[in-house]
Amino acid sequence: MRWLLFVLACLFRLVHAQHPFPVRHLTTADGLSQGTCYHILKDSRGFIWVGSQDGLNRFDGTRFTRYQFDELDSTTIGKGEIQGLVEAPSGDLWAGTEDCLSQYVRRTNSFRRYYVTNNRGQKRFSLHTPFYADDSTVWYCNAIEGVVKLNFRTQHKTFINQQIRPKSTITTEWINYRPADQSLVFLLPVGFARYHWPTRRLTTYYSGQPTDVIPGRQLFQSLYRARNGHYCLGSSAGIYEFDSTLTSLRHQHTLRPGIGLYRFQSMMEDQQGRWWLAVEGAGAWLYDPLRMQIVREVAPGLNRARSLLTNQISELYVDDLGLVWVNSDPFGIDIIYPDNYRIETFSDNPADVNDLNSHAIRGLCEDRRHQIWIGTVDGGIRRLDPASGTMRAYTVEMGVTTKGNIRHIVETRNGRLLIANQRGIQQYDPVGDRFVVIPNPLCRDDQDCQYIRGIKELPDGNFIVATYAGLFIHDPQLRPLGQVDAGSNYYGTLYFDAVTQLLYAGRRDQDLMVYQYKNGKLTWVYNTLPGFNILDIYPDPARRCLWICTDRGLVRFDPATRRTLRIYTTRQGLPNNVVYALLPDQKGRFWLSTNNGLAKFFPAQEMITPVSMTRGREYNSFAALASSDGTFYFGGVHGLDHFVPNQLDYNVVVPVRIADFQVNDKPYRATGFIGETGQVTLTSQQRTFSISFAALDYFSDGNNPFFYRLKGVDNNWVTLTKTNTVRYADVSPGAYTFQVRALDARGQLTPITQVQIRIQPPFWQTWWFILLSLAALVGLVVWGVSTFDKQRFARQQRLTQNTLAAQESERRRIAQDLHDDVGNTLATIKGMLERAREQEPVQSMHPEVHKAYDLIDKASNDLRGITHDLMPVEFEKYALPDVIQQLVDRVNRSSRMQFEFILFGTVRRLEPARELVTYRIITELIQNGLKHGGQGLAIVQLGYHLRHLSILVETPLAQTSTDQPFPTKLSPGIGQNNISYRAEYLHASLEIDRNEQSYIVMLDVPYDATGNHTRHQHTHH
Repeated sequence: MRWLLFVLACLFRLVHAQHPFPVRHLTTADGLSQGTCYHILKDSRGFIWVGSQDGLNRFDGTRFTRYQFDELDSTTIGKGEIQGLVEAPSGDLWAGTEDCLSQYVRRTNSFRRYYVTNNRGQKRFSLHTPFYADDSTVWYCNAIEGVVKLNFRTQHKTFINQQIRPKSTITTEWINYRPADQSLVFLLPVGFARYHWPTRRLTTYYSGQPTDVIPGRQLFQSLYRARNGHYCLGSSAGIYEFDSTLTSLRHQHTLRPGIGLYRFQSMMEDQQGRWWLAVEGAGAWLYDPLRMQIVREVAPGLNRARSLLTNQISELYVDDLGLVWVNSDPFGIDIIYPDNYRIETFSDNPADVNDLNSHAIRGLCEDRRHQIWIGTVDGGIRRLDPASGTMRAYTVEMGVTTKGNIRHIVETRNGRLLIANQRGIQQYDPVGDRFVVIPNPLCRDDQDCQYIRGIKELPDGNFIVATYAGLFIHDPQLRPLGQVDAGSNYYGTLYFDAVTQLLYAGRRDQDLMVYQYKNGKLTWVYNTLPGFNILDIYPDPARRCLWICTDRGLVRFDPATRRTLRIYTTRQGLPNNVVYALLPDQKGRFWLSTNNGLAKFFPAQEMITPVSMTRGREYNSFAALASSDGTFYFGGVHGLDHFVPNQLDYNVVVPVRIADFQVNDKPYRATGFIGETGQVTLTSQQRTFSISFAALDYFSDGNNPFFYRLKGVDNNWVTLTKTNTVRYADVSPGAYTFQVRALDARGQLTPITQVQIRIQPPFWQTWWFILLSLAALVGLVVWGVSTFDKQRFARQQRLTQNTLAAQESERRRIAQDLHDDVGNTLATIKGMLERAREQEPVQSMHPEVHKAYDLIDKASNDLRGITHDLMPVEFEKYALPDVIQQLVDRVNRSSRMQFEFILFGTVRRLEPARELVTYRIITELIQNGLKHGGQGLAIVQLGYHLRHLSILVETPLAQTSTDQPFPTKLSPGIGQNNISYRAEYLHASLEIDRNEQSYIVMLDVPYDATGNHTRHQHTHH
């Protein structure tokens, strides 16, 4: 019975080993900082974080970003090995290191360190293990403080239990916190325990102590809490599964015999409820807890693409896509793909002669026994058993010559397997398990005739054979019946329409020939598509067209009208214009093989999307097959790919994340990382920047093409295939939006990721500087105009001052001359007349003598008055009001018009020169009044105000005058010019008013010499 169970177990393992999972390897050669990685986590953004013995690594599907300790930079992670890795709801990460607790602040893409300190504030280094985090607190454990709850917002620590310490013998999962009941479950050196924090109650299990809830002694290596709340503990006796309350042991999963030889370092549940186990010494196991059996084992092996790097597994993590991330210590990370979400290439073992041995693939066929026959270039034929995954090679020993490559493999309706190669047609002999040659007597030594490119079986059992020397018609026994178009080189693509009895055959580098087949003969009908190489033809009855794969794109052809409806090329999304084959899937999509990978074509939408995980692969003609189990095979220069189309339709949105941002070719440090904030503001000196991004697509091996644009710079989307970084130089100031998206492994476009970039203009282009410059310019103009006016006014003032000084000097000279010359002459004449009067008696003197004496006396008096008026008044001795009072008194004694002098305010002296000019203006106004005014009372008024002296001279008008003796503005006469001239010199404002009774002149004279310019205002009431 034991032998039977052992045999069944071996058969079970063998069956499941026949379908190994694909594995991708990531090592230090791929950028990983170190190969021993005890903690793996996929965060809420889609990044994979790997904690190693040399810092923290972030993987984006293509490359690693390292976060390592730098003692000169306090924003880096703590030193050494990573122990514990948890994510808070905010997206921040908490990582334990050898010396402190480190918080990764996602918004700034930097770290904060939290050290243990003594009473004096000195740092104490201790290994930290965080195991739970929420929006405000993080729970961790270290060797000094035990279990601590840290409120990182207030920096307050709550010490939960100082007796719980990290275990040096357990490197991964050993402690779990359940917030619902505030309980800690953790492993002991022997057994495990539960600590209820509110009550401080400790409950032990399997520790060998009398207080154990479940007695016994058991050493556990790992602790995991499943989605149903059950606690699973790994031990040398298997997996112990407890209920969520730890009150009962639900199951003890012994897994398999000899389990005590292994250590269960880590475990995690997948989406189907199965357990993935990290088994130190055996690899990774997939276990079904319901059936209680191992479903799959992944271990090291010769097939590197489906094996782990080592069996020393220390950590295992299952992400939301079902991918299993395994640390193959000490080499790095292995990714196991359990659900075949990828397009896999058959591995190639050069040491195995039955393998593909790096030969290019051309020719695929599935026989009725569901064996896949694979033709190679110069490598013979391989027969693949899909059930076992094994291959058998057919080479020259089995009748297959290696001199010519295999061009085409077909199975006839009666089950014969035929191959077309450079030496003719060969048929497989299942009895002898070898290939035999079927000769063509019509060819003889003609090598072109022997080079078979394609075989097509017709409904009547005959065959059409395409060669380099035309088309041959063979009977059902493959005997040649005739030759058509012997001078043409046919590519081998053949399609026969059983309804119309038309044969479509492609000629190499020429066209598509269409023949009518009737009574075993071919008659040419027409040819089309000149210059095209016809590589494959697929009939589409639903759309009543033919889809023709060519070296110039995918052609949609209407056989009814013989017209080409449309040609799809790289302009419509093809990765390359050389389209080799077309396979339709169950969802109506067309899978196209090209010279640059596969593409999916949606004929209803006329949309093409490349399959990014195959980018760069060169496929071949006649190397496409849809097998009976739904598996698609595409062969090419790189080997043979296989996949199930529906398995590629996993329901996940692949995000594109900003991975790095540099300015002026240096890392950009700001308060917020652009990948999180979605915006950045740069200065005018930061106009050159580069953006790195990543499509978090873990199925494409980093082969995602990107499409980006910078709105305001790029008019259209730009395709990026060789790198994931774009650089913009000397971008003009302004606001821009950078957008990027990618094509994921399924050939679907990802959502657009965008960031706002604002480049500030230099200060001389800012609005405030422009306004300030305009204000300064206006101020400069005003200042210039003002300065010019002041200079002009100063010159005018100097001219006026010199003119007035010259006038006063001339007055003085004239007065002096009148006094000295005319006055002396009049005095002499008067003296002579006086002596004559004394010598002659009065009776005898002529009357004219008396009259002359009187006139001379009047002339002398007038002369004294004129000289007195001409002589400048010495205002250094006399005040202006006193001089005006004397002037008014003198005028009143000899004039018919009486002047009244009015004075108010506190007398304030002006400069003597200014008082003299003021006096001249008043004198001129009085003289004008005497000359043009009528009888009545005139007023001369001086008013001393705070800042100026106001002067008012009002004279009555003659009532009988019909003209206007006093104009409302100063006329250009000498007196008026003198008044205006002098007022301008004084910076005085001059106003003239007139009504029916009087004529009024008002003058405001500033006390200083820098007052406003003279203003003339005239009002007529």
